[in-house]
Amino acid sequence: MPKGEAKEKIMANTKGLDKVEQIYRDTLKNKDNTVEKENLKLSWGGEFEFDAVVREKGEIVEIHCLTTANYKTISGNPGNSKLFKIFHDAQMMLLTGCKKCILAFADDEFYNKVLQEQKNGRFYPSSQISIKFWDLRTFGSERGLEIRSLIDETLEKSVNEN
Repeated sequence: MPKGEAKEKIMANTKGLDKVEQIYRDTLKNKDNTVEKENLKLSWGGEFEFDAVVREKGEIVEIHCLTTANYKTISGNPGNSKLFKIFHDAQMMLLTGCKKCILAFADDEFYNKVLQEQKNGRFYPSSQISIKFWDLRTFGSERGLEIRSLIDETLEKSVNEN
């Protein structure tokens, strides 16, 4: 690369996951609240983007981080770096001061891994961070499979792009 020329950064196309996150936000909405993807201030001054910020009468009542990742890597090994990202997301949630913080998982294996870590005392207690499995079967078999396919296709494309 010639001197002074910036190296182009290649980002994975995750537009499919944006659609999935919107579907998730829509499941949280009711007549008494608003749910948006939003940057919130952290206690030490920075900001962090949360997948869903639920407000009632303008006040934040809960924040959500949704992970659509599979726990295992493409080679079938445990995804330790993925687990570290979950720890990071949980820490960012706690730094907002919000009383109700929820980590949601679309992958049951990942959900069960974090739940087991929590039960074994190696993850924030449920009094600080709630762990939720976003069961796509609740959409019915056809819609649930459509959402799962959208997740899988987007994740596969992002692996192949990098």
